[in-house]
Amino acid sequence: SNILVLRPAKRIDTLEVALADFSPLQDAPLAPMSPESLLYIAPERWEGVVLPASDQYGLAAVVYELLTGRPPYQGISERILKFLHTTRLPQPAHTLNRKLSPQVDDVLMCALGKRPADRFESVAQFAQALKRCQ
Repeated sequence: SNILVLRPAKRIDTLEVALADFSPLQDAPLAPMSPESLLYIAPERWEGVVLPASDQYGLAAVVYELLTGRPPYQGISERILKFLHTTRLPQPAHTLNRKLSPQVDDVLMCALGKRPADRFESVAQFAQALKRCQ
């Protein structure tokens, strides 16, 4: 719900999107969310902590899905998804899409770090690192 399609396209490399965050401050633990959004929630958000790095994690989960065809974690319940997001590393993306380099895995694993301090310093740095993998 935070990804807006600016210009639809038939090819992913020509798709134009924008990220939107309509709440200036989110300090409620897991405010009402759809079951689909549980696929993209940063580990700290499950504990009610929201940081800028939380958005980076969510974006990295979306990028992972765009590159592999599936989200980093799959589960049938909130409890299972919480366990996976907070304790397990996702399957390396290149094992799901052989066209990806191991460098893409390194960038995604950093942005999907369990601790906010383990992630890139900013979303811009994440995007730049991903772009360098081309």
